[in-house]
Amino acid sequence: MAGRWTGTPIETYFGRTLVVDVSSTPAGKPIPLDTVRKHLEQKKGSEILLLHTGGHSLRRGGNNSRYLFEWPYVDLDLAQYLSTKGLKAVGTDGLSIAGWGGGSVPGHGPITSTAREVHQTLLRMGTIIIEELTNLDKLLQGGKEFADVYTIFLPLRIDGSDGSPVRAVALKRRD
Repeated sequence: MAGRWTGTPIETYFGRTLVVDVSSTPAGKPIPLDTVRKHLEQKKGSEILLLHTGGHSLRRGGNNSRYLFEWPYVDLDLAQYLSTKGLKAVGTDGLSIAGWGGGSVPGHGPITSTAREVHQTLLRMGTIIIEELTNLDKLLQGGKEFADVYTIFLPLRIDGSDGSPVRAVALKRRD
């Protein structure tokens, strides 16, 4: 979880959640705005958005280049759209909500130059960022494009920090 959160109301850390499957997005490419918009408009009232990129499954392979550098990501256009939705949080199973924007690594330059701006756009609107979630695929069983669940993510209180590991729990709605 990233962002200054000390003093954030406890209600920020739980709520009705929309999980969207964006795992068909090619590695190292932005998540399509239209895909996310379609589902958010269909599921009005969602307080938290989680994006299943497939990043968690890449972690099982160890430190491979796709897991470390080439996950589907939120670009600046999507971040600006999300910042208007009043979401408490946006999360992903990738290493970062934004694409790899770090320095040059042999064989891998930056994927995007807007990683910092994406984070700042969401955080400026009070939207908490949750990264490296696991098992989002389990919430989308049966080939679902999206799932409507209730999530709770509890950060550790680390004074002076701008982030924390969280214990994330999702409760499925009964059909």
